[in-house]
Amino acid sequence: MNECGSKLIRLFIGYSRCNVVRSTLGCSSIKNFMPPNISKANGHSMMQFSKKTNPLPPVVEYEDVKNHLKNGTALVVDVRNPKELEVDGILQGSVLIPLNEIKTAFDLSPVVFMNRYKVKMPGIHDPIIFSCLIGKRSARAQEIVQFLGFKNTANYLGSFADWKKRNEQ
Repeated sequence: MNECGSKLIRLFIGYSRCNVVRSTLGCSSIKNFMPPNISKANGHSMMQFSKKTNPLPPVVEYEDVKNHLKNGTALVVDVRNPKELEVDGILQGSVLIPLNEIKTAFDLSPVVFMNRYKVKMPGIHDPIIFSCLIGKRSARAQEIVQFLGFKNTANYLGSFADWKKRNEQ
């Protein structure tokens, strides 16, 4: 996979599985992959967290995730691997950080995090929701970032399987 395709996979922001697969083949189809509620600042995307963030419960459900994505009030991190995205699809508006990269990613400086994942690194009190396929790896990711000091995290227990089922109806 070329570098450009790899960056897009990390910034899969809610387009069809076909776009993700196509994007791994080259940079020509990569244009303006910004979800709603993300703005550009100094050439980088930034989630628009509110000044006052409400604490998340430890576990969130579909409607919670849907509302946070719609309002841009939480960073939703999908911890599946890129191949799963090609096979199963993506959770619109989330950012891909595979489970094996979580500790390293959330240990990065904010500048490096922004450059690598194209979203603002959350502060320790900013809301972060983790998702995977069924909720087990996302629970592990939540534990890892809590160990690193992040206080406002949640696990989307139904994760992508639940998301996909509810969006097929």
